[in-house]
Amino acid sequence: MYSGRARCRAGRPMNAGGNETAMTDLDQMDTFDRLDPTGVHRRIAAFTEDARAAWALGRAFEPPASFRAPRRVVVLGMGGSAIGADIAGTLALRRTAVPLQVVRGSAVPPVDDETLVIASSHSGETWEVLSAFEAVLAGPGMHMAITQGGRLGELCEGHGAPVARYRYDGEPRAALAYGVFLLLGVLDRLGVAVVTEDEVVAALAEVDEQGADWGTQSPVAGNLAKRLAGSLDGRLPVIVGDGPLQVAALRWQNQLNENAKRWAFHAALPELAHNLVEAFGRPSAVPFRLIVLESPFGDAHSRRRNDVILEQLAQSRVDAERVRLEARSALAALLVACHLGDWTSLYAALLDGVDPSPVPVLTRFKESLASVIGGAR
Repeated sequence: MYSGRARCRAGRPMNAGGNETAMTDLDQMDTFDRLDPTGVHRRIAAFTEDARAAWALGRAFEPPASFRAPRRVVVLGMGGSAIGADIAGTLALRRTAVPLQVVRGSAVPPVDDETLVIASSHSGETWEVLSAFEAVLAGPGMHMAITQGGRLGELCEGHGAPVARYRYDGEPRAALAYGVFLLLGVLDRLGVAVVTEDEVVAALAEVDEQGADWGTQSPVAGNLAKRLAGSLDGRLPVIVGDGPLQVAALRWQNQLNENAKRWAFHAALPELAHNLVEAFGRPSAVPFRLIVLESPFGDAHSRRRNDVILEQLAQSRVDAERVRLEARSALAALLVACHLGDWTSLYAALLDGVDPSPVPVLTRFKESLASVIGGAR
């Protein structure tokens, strides 16, 4: 069930002269051909198909004889490659005694012979991942990579480290299925059972079922993703994740940043109740909107806490909406929450007249960075 206010405002993008252009109609199919010519919407719709392929690929991984069941897993990744590991790590906390740590950056924590270090980079060219992986290859532990190739693949070949390779034609951030399920499949092969085959099948079926209501063919009147995108018109989004959905809130922020080219931020419950709540009493010069992703696995105490927070927001006249997600497993809840965010970010882009695929500012930044430190991507 979804609750709260779900308003839809037609997007009014500005042209180069600062004047309003024609409103975007998300119920017209030519909108997607015109504003999304490379097909981001098709890649979002194909998420579960990609996830099934990635899970099968991961479970087919053949570890070398020197590998054994790890007592700790460290994943080196950035951006879209790291968020999949975040999801796996959130699930691992609930299911296994083997901790999964995600490292964003070039500094690697100490590892030992029982540690599995996985370098994860969609392109195989991510500077931070390459730098961190090079630093640990000569040390203790088991080392491998998840990538399409690039310099990371070459680095592994030169050191005899195995590679779980995949092929994906699309933006790195759109390859979430591989970031999650290829990793989970590899871990399963190494004796770290985070999810089961039956759980994967059931969770992806839930995403298919709910995602059908959020796709391009579903009209605004019954499409939560389209209505949420419309409600962000003229607002700075703050996405709040309840409990295990904290990582989904981060995914929403990243997708709104890259797909919609919008400022967006995320926060976490219950942490928000210990700091950010203090700001509720002070008016903001910037109109923002909170979307609270509520976990279906919260207890009565957490739901009452959320009730109080929403009441405080209403009293402070803060624009907020609670989105209660339905799911039968923690895996399904995370996937459903992320999938809803992917669709919402797409529609937010189109309502602003923005092509969701290219990231020109990010590309220029990486080019500038490469000129300074050499080879950064």
